[in-house]
Amino acid sequence: MAHGMTKSEQFLSARIAEKLSIGMVWGVALGLLLSGCGPVRPANPEKSAKPAKPRILWPQPPDEPRYRFAGILRSAADVLVESDEARFKRMVTGQKSISDEPVIDKPSAIAVRFGMVYVAEPSAQAITVFDMQRRKLFRFGKRESDKLGRPQSVAVDNEGNVHVLDSKQQKVLIFDNLGLLLRSFSVGEGFTSPVGIAVNPDGKAIYVVDRGDLGNNDHKVVAFSAKGKELFRLGPRGEDEGKFNIPLAAAVGPDNTLYVADSANFRVQAFDPGGKFKFAFGSPGTAPGTFARPRSVAVGPDGNIHVADTGFNNVQIFDPAGRVLMPLGSLNRDPGPGNYALIAGIAVDEAGRLFVNDHYFKKIEVFEPVPEALRARLAAEKQ
Repeated sequence: MAHGMTKSEQFLSARIAEKLSIGMVWGVALGLLLSGCGPVRPANPEKSAKPAKPRILWPQPPDEPRYRFAGILRSAADVLVESDEARFKRMVTGQKSISDEPVIDKPSAIAVRFGMVYVAEPSAQAITVFDMQRRKLFRFGKRESDKLGRPQSVAVDNEGNVHVLDSKQQKVLIFDNLGLLLRSFSVGEGFTSPVGIAVNPDGKAIYVVDRGDLGNNDHKVVAFSAKGKELFRLGPRGEDEGKFNIPLAAAVGPDNTLYVADSANFRVQAFDPGGKFKFAFGSPGTAPGTFARPRSVAVGPDGNIHVADTGFNNVQIFDPAGRVLMPLGSLNRDPGPGNYALIAGIAVDEAGRLFVNDHYFKKIEVFEPVPEALRARLAAEKQ
């Protein structure tokens, strides 16, 4: 086995090489084509050279900008606000100020709703929460009554209820927005490697993604009711419509369309609420609209589909019909905005803000839609 790669990852790399073999070189070249930079090895962010002026807008002028960098979440200092009283007490007692050390390590998924950023952390056996409204940082899933074994994925419905897939316990646990357990159910024994969860906006349908493994064909997505009754399942392994090859994540749009990141088929598939195939988009390649390793998918309130790709280290944004609109981010050794070395989970909130997690830099970056007033001003300046 290649160092640091699972059998599934080895298989995925082999599939990419096979699909891109005609006139292409898979590996470093793929990153170079997307990033526009020379071969680099991501450096320790603490020891990186002095960064250039950070990029704030995507796309950059002269193209009309659609997103702008809004901030970063990685430590208590990014959320907590120190009161005058606390600051005075710290000065008197010599206590340390609010830590800027990362509080997240390698989260497997993120979800956002109503100013609450939920981070699934398998290694911490908990959900870490950046509460932007109340300026708090906390974790849940640690009490005996609702203890998490391996929180693999997380999704939030329009009521703010948090749905957590625990791959170790083979369960779905539903919490309120502050981490109080409401109910749970077992997904059953027929799952090889459950990795993703998605939920309808009304919370009435829950989807669990099973990536399967190289030794079986049971690569699937199973739909459950809010109380845990199986509704239908999609799969198994294959390349035809409604079949998957290492599915890794799912998301539900505002119209209840289900989107599945079908990684080793280099595509995203869309299904109606009853599980009927609607359409698919994506193919292996290096151009915008193609995929290398689609890892995570999220849908905004406008129906636009966001796909994170660990091969390209970027997020590609598609319209509701699957037509590519723009990429955001690229492989880069500098930890500045839009620079990624190991991109992972993504989420989009009800305001259209995009949240992007990078494992290597241990950060969650936030991008917001460019306000119409700013877009108009930039357009006027261009003229």
